[in-house]
Amino acid sequence: STNQWLKDGGRDFAMELPEVKSADGAFQPPQRAMERAQSSKFAKFVKEAMDEEGEESRMQEWSAGAIDIVAIASAVEHECNVHMLVDTTADLTVQYGCAGADRVWKFSKRIPLANVPNQAREAFISIP
Repeated sequence: STNQWLKDGGRDFAMELPEVKSADGAFQPPQRAMERAQSSKFAKFVKEAMDEEGEESRMQEWSAGAIDIVAIASAVEHECNVHMLVDTTADLTVQYGCAGADRVWKFSKRIPLANVPNQAREAFISIP
């Protein structure tokens, strides 16, 4: 399969990803040698954010290497609010937007994750 990043200001790239198969030829996701446990400080930060967002909000978690990512979403009358929390010391940017049925971006925005001292990084997004 190919992983592509397109429309990045002329810095487009494509990278072939190796297929991982078992002895019988069936697809097998790669096994991670060691899963990183979420830090208790980050877990507390996420819990406090969930408490602030309210009972109606929904949370999704991902891990990307040594980075833990949490998105907390809630809906109000005319918009969706997303609170991104990222357990990293790296300077990162969130890109979000809408795509059409053809999966082509119709618009996108980028915002930097703000550093929350002694916690993590976060960003607040409102989507009308």
